[in-house]
Amino acid sequence: MKKLLLVAAISAAAIFTACESSSETSDVTSCDVKMLGQHYVCMESANDSYVRSECASISDESMGLAEGTVGSGCPGGAKKTCDATEDGVSGTAFFYFAGADQASCEELLSDDEEEDDYGFTPDDDEYYMKALKKAAK
Repeated sequence: MKKLLLVAAISAAAIFTACESSSETSDVTSCDVKMLGQHYVCMESANDSYVRSECASISDESMGLAEGTVGSGCPGGAKKTCDATEDGVSGTAFFYFAGADQASCEELLSDDEEEDDYGFTPDDDEYYMKALKKAAK
């Protein structure tokens, strides 16, 4: 489960992220990210091309565990919202997963990768094989 949350957090940070309440205006483009079919995070910004570009890369960055859908606003019911700017693009991120309200926006928006219990990070090409071999010892 820790790995799924880490993958989803990386996906969220990759888009830019931010927090507040859902938008009801049509002047924003959103990317609704679902992790294993459940709402995880939704990002909105007035920069349409940036959101579309980042949303298109969600599946690859999450190793197929998440998918992003472009829309014209995020749904309500977020547990935590955060505002942020990345690459000069301002936006808002809405987090829907359990426990999001317990984390700070800084933690939720961070793209820092933490080492797992075996000392490897998910960007390591042989991440799972190394972890399995170490666990087997």
